[in-house]
This record gives sequence, structure tokens and C-alpha cells, in this order.
Amino acid sequence: MSSDSASDRAGRGQSIGMLLRRTRENRRMALSHAAAALRIRAAYLEAIEDGAYERLPGRAYALGFVRSYA
Repeated sequence: MSSDSASDRAGRGQSIGMLLRRTRENRRMALSHAAAALRIRAAYLEAIEDGAYERLPGRAYALGFVRSYA
């Protein structure tokens, strides 16, 4: 049984943040544009892409921001 979930990909050396960054960059979207479209601060999106979840305001917000960004 093979699963190709985000957590499986993360386990193979690609974090969720890297996946989100690569997807955004492949769409040629600036971080500031994604932030405006999602109404999430660019600093928070950057923290997600960097995997620096401690820079987010709290667990509930972090989960919501990651879900929205994905």
C-alpha cells in the first residue's frame, strides 16, 4: 500500500514549507502577492516556507495559516 501524502514527501527530504515555496515560485507569484491574496502577513508565510513555526502567533493560527496557504 503506497501513500504519497504531504507527510510522506516531507519524510523524503521535502518539507511542507519547501513544497509550498516551490509551488508559489513555479506559479511566478511573489510572496507579497500571496500574502495579499490570502490576507496573511508575508512574514508569516515566509516562516511557514522556512519551517520556522515558532515565528507564528500560536498553534491555532499556525494550523489555519498553513491550511489556507496550501
